Amino acid sequence: MLIEKHGEPTPVPANGSHRYTNSEQAAVREQMLRMLSHSLFRNSKRYPPLFRFVVESALQDQTDPLKERLLGVQVFGREPDYDTNLDPIVRYTAGEVRKRIAQYYHLPEHQGELRIELPSGSYVAEFHFPAAMPAPEPVAPVAAPVAPSRARVPLRSRWFLGGIVCLAALAAVMLWQKPWQSRSALDRFWSPVFSSNDPVSICLAPPVLVSSFNSPDGTAQRGSLESNDASARRIGAIGYGDAITLARITGLLQAKGRLYRFSDQSHLDLADMKQGPVVLIGGFNNAWTVRLTNRLRFVLVFEKATATQWIRDNRNPNRRDWSVHWAAGGPDNGEDYAVISRFFDPNTGRLVVAIAGITGIGTLAAGEFVTDNRLTEALASRAPANWEHRNFQIVLATRIIQGSDAMPRIVATHFW
Repeated sequence: MLIEKHGEPTPVPANGSHRYTNSEQAAVREQMLRMLSHSLFRNSKRYPPLFRFVVESALQDQTDPLKERLLGVQVFGREPDYDTNLDPIVRYTAGEVRKRIAQYYHLPEHQGELRIELPSGSYVAEFHFPAAMPAPEPVAPVAAPVAPSRARVPLRSRWFLGGIVCLAALAAVMLWQKPWQSRSALDRFWSPVFSSNDPVSICLAPPVLVSSFNSPDGTAQRGSLESNDASARRIGAIGYGDAITLARITGLLQAKGRLYRFSDQSHLDLADMKQGPVVLIGGFNNAWTVRLTNRLRFVLVFEKATATQWIRDNRNPNRRDWSVHWAAGGPDNGEDYAVISRFFDPNTGRLVVAIAGITGIGTLAAGEFVTDNRLTEALASRAPANWEHRNFQIVLATRIIQGSDAMPRIVATHFW
Protein backbone atom coordinates (compact mmCIF):
# COMPACT_ATOMS: atom_id res chain seq x y z
CA MET A 1 0.00 0.00 0.00
CA LEU A 2 1.65 3.18 -1.17
CA ILE A 3 1.68 6.12 1.21
CA GLU A 4 2.50 9.45 -0.30
CA LYS A 5 2.97 12.67 1.64
CA HIS A 6 4.35 16.08 0.77
CA GLY A 7 5.01 14.89 -2.76
CA GLU A 8 7.42 12.12 -1.67
CA PRO A 9 6.39 8.45 -1.24
CA THR A 10 6.85 7.05 2.24
CA PRO A 11 8.76 3.72 2.35
CA VAL A 12 6.50 0.68 2.81
CA PRO A 13 7.52 -2.07 5.27
CA ALA A 14 8.90 -5.25 3.75
CA ASN A 15 5.77 -7.26 4.50
CA GLY A 16 3.67 -4.75 2.53
CA SER A 17 1.73 -3.60 5.57
CA HIS A 18 1.54 -0.17 7.15
CA ARG A 19 0.08 1.03 10.43
CA TYR A 20 -1.86 4.18 9.80
CA THR A 21 -2.19 6.84 12.46
CA ASN A 22 -5.61 7.70 13.74
CA SER A 23 -5.58 10.95 11.78
CA GLU A 24 -4.60 9.11 8.57
CA GLN A 25 -7.39 6.58 9.05
CA ALA A 26 -9.90 9.36 9.68
CA ALA A 27 -8.78 11.21 6.54
CA VAL A 28 -9.09 8.06 4.41
CA ARG A 29 -12.54 7.22 5.77
CA GLU A 30 -13.71 10.79 5.26
CA GLN A 31 -12.52 10.64 1.64
CA MET A 32 -14.17 7.25 1.13
CA LEU A 33 -17.52 8.60 2.36
CA ARG A 34 -17.11 11.65 0.14
CA MET A 35 -16.62 9.40 -2.88
CA LEU A 36 -19.49 7.08 -1.93
CA SER A 37 -21.85 10.05 -1.71
CA HIS A 38 -21.03 11.00 -5.31
CA SER A 39 -23.47 9.99 -8.04
CA LEU A 40 -20.85 7.60 -9.47
CA PHE A 41 -21.35 5.38 -6.40
CA ARG A 42 -24.42 6.36 -4.40
CA ASN A 43 -27.00 4.89 -6.79
CA SER A 44 -25.40 1.45 -6.88
CA LYS A 45 -25.97 -1.44 -4.49
CA ARG A 46 -23.01 -3.46 -5.74
CA TYR A 47 -20.03 -1.11 -6.00
CA PRO A 48 -20.01 0.61 -2.54
CA PRO A 49 -19.74 -2.64 -0.48
CA LEU A 50 -16.65 -3.79 -2.38
CA PHE A 51 -15.11 -0.32 -2.22
CA ARG A 52 -15.69 -0.13 1.56
CA PHE A 53 -14.30 -3.62 2.15
CA VAL A 54 -11.00 -3.10 0.32
CA VAL A 55 -10.48 0.31 1.95
CA GLU A 56 -11.17 -0.98 5.46
CA SER A 57 -8.97 -4.03 4.86
CA ALA A 58 -6.08 -1.76 3.89
CA LEU A 59 -6.61 0.46 6.93
CA GLN A 60 -6.64 -2.55 9.27
CA ASP A 61 -3.08 -3.51 8.32
CA GLN A 62 -3.93 -6.69 6.43
CA THR A 63 -0.68 -8.48 5.57
CA ASP A 64 -2.19 -11.01 3.15
CA PRO A 65 -3.46 -9.72 -0.20
CA LEU A 66 -7.19 -10.07 -0.68
CA LYS A 67 -8.27 -12.93 -2.93
CA GLU A 68 -11.20 -13.00 -5.33
CA ARG A 69 -12.89 -15.90 -3.56
CA LEU A 70 -12.67 -14.21 -0.14
CA LEU A 71 -14.31 -11.08 -1.56
CA GLY A 72 -17.00 -13.15 -3.23
CA VAL A 73 -17.84 -14.82 0.07
CA GLN A 74 -17.56 -11.86 2.45
CA VAL A 75 -18.88 -9.07 0.21
CA PHE A 76 -21.35 -10.79 -2.11
CA GLY A 77 -22.46 -13.73 0.07
CA ARG A 78 -21.27 -16.48 -2.26
CA GLU A 79 -20.68 -20.02 -1.02
CA PRO A 80 -17.04 -20.78 -0.05
CA ASP A 81 -16.64 -23.26 -2.92
CA TYR A 82 -18.33 -21.18 -5.62
CA ASP A 83 -16.82 -21.23 -9.14
CA THR A 84 -15.14 -17.87 -9.76
CA ASN A 85 -14.95 -18.56 -13.49
CA LEU A 86 -18.69 -19.09 -13.83
CA ASP A 87 -19.49 -16.22 -11.47
CA PRO A 88 -16.98 -13.39 -12.08
CA ILE A 89 -18.90 -10.86 -9.97
CA VAL A 90 -15.78 -9.79 -8.04
CA ARG A 91 -13.68 -9.14 -11.17
CA TYR A 92 -16.52 -7.32 -12.91
CA THR A 93 -17.39 -5.17 -9.88
CA ALA A 94 -13.74 -4.32 -9.19
CA GLY A 95 -13.35 -3.20 -12.80
CA GLU A 96 -16.39 -0.95 -12.48
CA VAL A 97 -15.09 0.45 -9.18
CA ARG A 98 -11.73 1.26 -10.79
CA LYS A 99 -13.51 3.00 -13.66
CA ARG A 100 -15.62 5.10 -11.30
CA ILE A 101 -12.60 6.03 -9.20
CA ALA A 102 -10.85 7.25 -12.35
CA GLN A 103 -13.93 9.22 -13.41
CA TYR A 104 -14.21 10.78 -9.94
CA TYR A 105 -10.62 12.02 -9.84
CA HIS A 106 -10.80 13.15 -13.47
CA LEU A 107 -13.19 15.91 -12.39
CA PRO A 108 -11.20 19.11 -11.71
CA GLU A 109 -12.84 19.75 -8.32
CA HIS A 110 -11.49 16.43 -6.95
CA GLN A 111 -7.95 16.44 -8.29
CA GLY A 112 -6.40 17.90 -5.12
CA GLU A 113 -8.09 15.45 -2.75
CA LEU A 114 -6.62 12.45 -0.95
CA ARG A 115 -6.52 9.68 -3.56
CA ILE A 116 -7.85 6.17 -2.99
CA GLU A 117 -6.76 3.77 -5.73
CA LEU A 118 -7.47 0.12 -6.54
CA PRO A 119 -4.64 -0.92 -8.89
CA SER A 120 -5.46 -3.14 -11.83
CA GLY A 121 -4.91 -6.82 -11.05
CA SER A 122 -5.04 -6.26 -7.30
CA TYR A 123 -7.68 -5.96 -4.61
CA VAL A 124 -5.38 -4.07 -2.21
CA ALA A 125 -6.29 -0.40 -1.89
CA GLU A 126 -3.61 2.29 -2.06
CA PHE A 127 -3.81 5.74 -0.51
CA HIS A 128 -2.03 8.84 -1.75
CA PHE A 129 -2.10 11.69 0.70
CA PRO A 130 -1.93 15.20 -0.78
CA ALA A 131 1.05 17.40 -0.08
CA ALA A 132 0.64 19.47 3.07
CA MET A 133 -0.60 22.96 2.37
CA PRO A 134 1.39 25.80 4.01
CA ALA A 135 -0.42 27.36 6.92
CA PRO A 136 -1.86 30.77 6.06
CA GLU A 137 0.01 33.75 7.41
CA PRO A 138 -1.73 35.38 10.35
CA VAL A 139 -3.62 38.47 9.41
CA ALA A 140 -3.66 41.39 11.73
CA PRO A 141 -7.16 42.04 13.01
CA VAL A 142 -8.83 44.97 11.39
CA ALA A 143 -11.05 47.17 13.44
CA ALA A 144 -14.66 47.08 12.33
CA PRO A 145 -15.60 50.24 10.49
CA VAL A 146 -17.88 52.60 12.31
CA ALA A 147 -21.30 52.58 10.74
CA PRO A 148 -22.08 55.97 9.22
CA SER A 149 -24.89 57.89 10.77
CA ARG A 150 -28.20 58.08 8.95
CA ALA A 151 -27.73 61.78 8.50
CA ARG A 152 -24.74 61.20 6.16
CA VAL A 153 -26.76 59.10 3.64
CA PRO A 154 -30.07 60.71 2.78
CA LEU A 155 -33.05 58.41 2.20
CA ARG A 156 -33.21 59.35 -1.49
CA SER A 157 -29.55 58.39 -1.94
CA ARG A 158 -30.09 55.02 -0.24
CA TRP A 159 -33.00 54.23 -2.59
CA PHE A 160 -30.89 55.30 -5.56
CA LEU A 161 -27.94 53.12 -4.53
CA GLY A 162 -30.26 50.19 -3.83
CA GLY A 163 -31.77 50.54 -7.29
CA ILE A 164 -28.32 50.46 -8.90
CA VAL A 165 -27.43 47.26 -7.00
CA CYS A 166 -30.68 45.57 -8.09
CA LEU A 167 -30.18 46.57 -11.72
CA ALA A 168 -26.60 45.28 -11.65
CA ALA A 169 -27.74 41.94 -10.20
CA LEU A 170 -30.48 41.64 -12.85
CA ALA A 171 -27.99 42.42 -15.61
CA ALA A 172 -25.60 39.75 -14.30
CA VAL A 173 -28.38 37.13 -14.28
CA MET A 174 -29.44 38.03 -17.82
CA LEU A 175 -25.87 37.87 -19.08
CA TRP A 176 -25.50 34.42 -17.53
CA GLN A 177 -28.82 32.98 -18.67
CA LYS A 178 -28.96 34.83 -22.04
CA PRO A 179 -32.76 34.69 -22.31
CA TRP A 180 -32.62 36.23 -25.79
CA GLN A 181 -30.85 33.08 -27.01
CA SER A 182 -33.61 30.45 -26.96
CA ARG A 183 -32.50 26.84 -26.86
CA SER A 184 -33.36 24.61 -29.77
CA ALA A 185 -36.16 22.06 -29.45
CA LEU A 186 -33.56 19.29 -29.76
CA ASP A 187 -31.57 20.66 -26.81
CA ARG A 188 -34.78 20.93 -24.78
CA PHE A 189 -35.71 17.33 -25.60
CA TRP A 190 -32.33 16.05 -24.37
CA SER A 191 -31.76 18.64 -21.62
CA PRO A 192 -32.13 16.16 -18.68
CA VAL A 193 -29.51 13.94 -20.34
CA PHE A 194 -27.12 16.76 -21.28
CA SER A 195 -27.35 18.27 -17.78
CA SER A 196 -26.24 15.03 -16.08
CA ASN A 197 -22.56 14.42 -15.37
CA ASP A 198 -23.08 10.65 -15.31
CA PRO A 199 -22.38 8.40 -18.30
CA VAL A 200 -25.38 7.55 -20.48
CA SER A 201 -26.23 3.85 -20.76
CA ILE A 202 -27.45 2.83 -24.22
CA CYS A 203 -29.24 -0.52 -24.31
CA LEU A 204 -29.72 -2.49 -27.55
CA ALA A 205 -31.39 -5.74 -28.41
CA PRO A 206 -28.84 -8.58 -28.72
CA PRO A 207 -27.77 -9.74 -32.20
CA VAL A 208 -30.10 -12.39 -33.61
CA LEU A 209 -30.52 -14.70 -36.60
CA VAL A 210 -32.05 -12.74 -39.47
CA SER A 211 -34.62 -14.35 -41.76
CA SER A 212 -36.05 -13.01 -45.00
CA PHE A 213 -39.50 -13.22 -43.42
CA ASN A 214 -38.44 -11.33 -40.31
CA SER A 215 -39.61 -7.92 -39.34
CA PRO A 216 -37.28 -5.14 -40.51
CA ASP A 217 -35.73 -4.77 -37.04
CA GLY A 218 -34.29 -8.30 -37.31
CA THR A 219 -36.44 -10.05 -34.73
CA ALA A 220 -36.75 -13.76 -35.45
CA GLN A 221 -40.12 -14.29 -33.82
CA ARG A 222 -42.05 -13.40 -36.99
CA GLY A 223 -39.84 -15.21 -39.49
CA SER A 224 -39.10 -18.72 -40.58
CA LEU A 225 -35.71 -19.99 -39.48
CA GLU A 226 -36.00 -22.81 -42.02
CA SER A 227 -36.20 -20.42 -44.96
CA ASN A 228 -33.99 -21.27 -47.93
CA ASP A 229 -33.25 -17.60 -48.43
CA ALA A 230 -29.53 -16.87 -47.99
CA SER A 231 -30.33 -14.07 -45.54
CA ALA A 232 -31.63 -16.66 -43.07
CA ARG A 233 -28.10 -17.98 -42.67
CA ARG A 234 -26.64 -14.66 -41.40
CA ILE A 235 -25.95 -14.81 -37.68
CA GLY A 236 -25.11 -12.04 -35.23
CA ALA A 237 -26.85 -9.23 -37.08
CA ILE A 238 -28.13 -6.12 -35.31
CA GLY A 239 -31.35 -4.75 -36.79
CA TYR A 240 -30.80 -2.04 -39.40
CA GLY A 241 -33.13 0.39 -37.65
CA ASP A 242 -31.42 -0.21 -34.30
CA ALA A 243 -27.94 0.20 -35.77
CA ILE A 244 -28.71 3.49 -37.53
CA THR A 245 -30.45 4.83 -34.44
CA LEU A 246 -27.45 3.86 -32.31
CA ALA A 247 -25.16 5.77 -34.69
CA ARG A 248 -27.41 8.84 -34.54
CA ILE A 249 -27.61 8.82 -30.72
CA THR A 250 -23.88 8.30 -30.15
CA GLY A 251 -23.09 11.02 -32.69
CA LEU A 252 -25.35 13.44 -30.82
CA LEU A 253 -23.80 12.56 -27.44
CA GLN A 254 -20.28 12.95 -28.82
CA ALA A 255 -21.17 16.36 -30.24
CA LYS A 256 -22.33 17.41 -26.77
CA GLY A 257 -19.26 15.94 -25.05
CA ARG A 258 -21.27 13.41 -23.05
CA LEU A 259 -19.83 10.10 -21.84
CA TYR A 260 -21.76 6.99 -22.83
CA ARG A 261 -21.56 3.21 -22.86
CA PHE A 262 -23.70 0.66 -24.65
CA SER A 263 -24.43 -3.02 -24.39
CA ASP A 264 -27.17 -5.45 -25.29
CA GLN A 265 -30.00 -6.12 -22.87
CA SER A 266 -28.51 -9.37 -21.55
CA HIS A 267 -25.42 -7.56 -20.18
CA LEU A 268 -27.21 -4.63 -18.54
CA ASP A 269 -28.92 -4.99 -15.17
CA LEU A 270 -31.00 -2.65 -13.04
CA ALA A 271 -28.01 -1.72 -10.88
CA ASP A 272 -26.09 -0.56 -13.95
CA MET A 273 -29.09 1.46 -15.12
CA LYS A 274 -29.09 3.38 -11.84
CA GLN A 275 -25.71 4.92 -12.66
CA GLY A 276 -26.98 7.51 -15.14
CA PRO A 277 -29.55 8.34 -17.84
CA VAL A 278 -30.68 5.38 -19.95
CA VAL A 279 -31.46 5.24 -23.69
CA LEU A 280 -33.35 2.14 -24.87
CA ILE A 281 -33.27 1.38 -28.59
CA GLY A 282 -35.79 -1.06 -30.06
CA GLY A 283 -39.31 -2.15 -29.29
CA PHE A 284 -40.41 -5.78 -29.15
CA ASN A 285 -36.82 -6.96 -29.50
CA ASN A 286 -35.64 -5.02 -26.40
CA ALA A 287 -36.88 -6.58 -23.16
CA TRP A 288 -35.95 -3.48 -21.13
CA THR A 289 -38.18 -1.31 -23.33
CA VAL A 290 -41.10 -3.64 -22.69
CA ARG A 291 -40.43 -3.82 -18.93
CA LEU A 292 -39.96 -0.12 -18.24
CA THR A 293 -42.76 1.22 -20.45
CA ASN A 294 -45.50 -1.34 -19.83
CA ARG A 295 -47.28 0.92 -17.30
CA LEU A 296 -47.27 4.05 -19.45
CA ARG A 297 -50.15 5.30 -21.56
CA PHE A 298 -48.85 4.14 -24.95
CA VAL A 299 -47.47 0.59 -24.98
CA LEU A 300 -46.41 -1.96 -27.60
CA VAL A 301 -48.68 -4.98 -27.95
CA PHE A 302 -48.32 -8.20 -29.96
CA GLU A 303 -51.26 -10.47 -30.69
CA LYS A 304 -49.85 -13.82 -31.75
CA ALA A 305 -53.15 -15.29 -32.94
CA THR A 306 -53.59 -12.64 -35.63
CA ALA A 307 -49.89 -11.82 -36.15
CA THR A 308 -50.69 -8.19 -35.38
CA GLN A 309 -48.57 -5.68 -33.52
CA TRP A 310 -49.84 -2.30 -32.46
CA ILE A 311 -49.41 0.61 -30.08
CA ARG A 312 -52.22 0.51 -27.54
CA ASP A 313 -53.61 3.66 -25.96
CA ASN A 314 -54.45 2.56 -22.41
CA ARG A 315 -57.00 5.37 -22.20
CA ASN A 316 -58.74 3.97 -25.26
CA PRO A 317 -57.71 0.27 -25.35
CA ASN A 318 -60.09 -0.65 -28.20
CA ARG A 319 -58.30 1.63 -30.60
CA ARG A 320 -56.29 -0.21 -33.28
CA ASP A 321 -55.27 2.67 -35.58
CA TRP A 322 -51.55 2.24 -35.04
CA SER A 323 -51.09 -1.39 -36.03
CA VAL A 324 -49.01 -3.55 -38.36
CA HIS A 325 -50.28 -6.93 -39.58
CA TRP A 326 -47.72 -9.52 -40.69
CA ALA A 327 -48.33 -11.53 -43.85
CA ALA A 328 -46.05 -14.22 -45.31
CA GLY A 329 -43.59 -11.75 -46.77
CA GLY A 330 -43.66 -9.12 -44.03
CA PRO A 331 -45.99 -6.24 -43.08
CA ASP A 332 -49.01 -6.05 -45.35
CA ASN A 333 -49.44 -2.29 -45.30
CA GLY A 334 -47.28 0.72 -46.03
CA GLU A 335 -47.40 2.29 -42.57
CA ASP A 336 -45.26 1.77 -39.51
CA TYR A 337 -45.54 3.34 -36.08
CA ALA A 338 -43.28 4.15 -33.15
CA VAL A 339 -43.59 5.45 -29.62
CA ILE A 340 -40.95 7.66 -28.03
CA SER A 341 -41.07 7.78 -24.22
CA ARG A 342 -39.04 10.17 -22.06
CA PHE A 343 -39.72 9.76 -18.36
CA PHE A 344 -38.15 9.43 -14.92
CA ASP A 345 -38.43 5.77 -14.04
CA PRO A 346 -39.13 4.80 -10.39
CA ASN A 347 -37.31 1.48 -10.86
CA THR A 348 -33.99 3.12 -11.70
CA GLY A 349 -34.47 6.62 -10.29
CA ARG A 350 -33.09 7.85 -13.61
CA LEU A 351 -34.30 9.45 -16.80
CA VAL A 352 -35.19 6.91 -19.49
CA VAL A 353 -35.53 7.63 -23.19
CA ALA A 354 -37.13 4.70 -25.06
CA ILE A 355 -37.08 4.75 -28.87
CA ALA A 356 -39.33 1.92 -30.00
CA GLY A 357 -40.85 1.16 -33.39
CA ILE A 358 -43.31 -1.63 -34.13
CA THR A 359 -40.77 -2.73 -36.74
CA GLY A 360 -37.23 -1.62 -37.40
CA ILE A 361 -38.56 1.00 -39.85
CA GLY A 362 -40.50 2.60 -37.00
CA THR A 363 -37.39 2.59 -34.79
CA LEU A 364 -35.44 4.15 -37.67
CA ALA A 365 -38.03 6.94 -37.99
CA ALA A 366 -38.07 7.54 -34.22
CA GLY A 367 -34.26 7.69 -34.14
CA GLU A 368 -34.37 10.33 -36.84
CA PHE A 369 -37.00 12.29 -34.92
CA VAL A 370 -35.00 12.50 -31.66
CA THR A 371 -31.79 13.64 -33.41
CA ASP A 372 -33.15 16.18 -35.92
CA ASN A 373 -34.05 19.64 -34.62
CA ARG A 374 -36.44 20.27 -37.53
CA LEU A 375 -38.53 17.30 -36.40
CA THR A 376 -38.41 18.02 -32.67
CA GLU A 377 -39.63 21.56 -33.44
CA ALA A 378 -42.93 19.92 -34.39
CA LEU A 379 -43.12 18.54 -30.85
CA ALA A 380 -42.26 21.89 -29.26
CA SER A 381 -44.98 23.64 -31.27
CA ARG A 382 -47.70 21.46 -29.72
CA ALA A 383 -46.20 20.90 -26.26
CA PRO A 384 -47.23 22.69 -23.05
CA ALA A 385 -45.03 25.25 -21.33
CA ASN A 386 -41.86 23.90 -19.73
CA TRP A 387 -42.39 20.59 -21.51
CA GLU A 388 -38.66 19.82 -21.30
CA HIS A 389 -39.08 19.37 -17.53
CA ARG A 390 -42.00 16.93 -17.84
CA ASN A 391 -42.46 13.28 -18.72
CA PHE A 392 -43.97 12.65 -22.14
CA GLN A 393 -44.72 10.13 -24.87
CA ILE A 394 -44.99 10.69 -28.61
CA VAL A 395 -46.63 8.36 -31.12
CA LEU A 396 -45.19 8.64 -34.63
CA ALA A 397 -46.38 7.34 -37.98
CA THR A 398 -44.22 6.88 -41.07
CA ARG A 399 -44.73 5.56 -44.58
CA ILE A 400 -42.64 2.56 -45.64
CA ILE A 401 -41.23 3.30 -49.07
CA GLN A 402 -38.99 0.65 -50.66
CA GLY A 403 -37.95 -0.66 -47.27
CA SER A 404 -37.12 2.73 -45.78
CA ASP A 405 -38.96 5.35 -43.74
CA ALA A 406 -40.53 8.54 -44.99
CA MET A 407 -40.66 11.73 -42.90
CA PRO A 408 -42.12 10.77 -39.49
CA ARG A 409 -45.19 12.66 -38.31
CA ILE A 410 -46.70 13.02 -34.82
CA VAL A 411 -50.11 11.38 -34.40
CA ALA A 412 -50.45 11.60 -30.58
CA THR A 413 -48.72 13.05 -27.52
CA HIS A 414 -49.11 12.73 -23.77
CA PHE A 415 -47.44 14.92 -21.11
CA TRP A 416 -47.53 14.42 -17.36
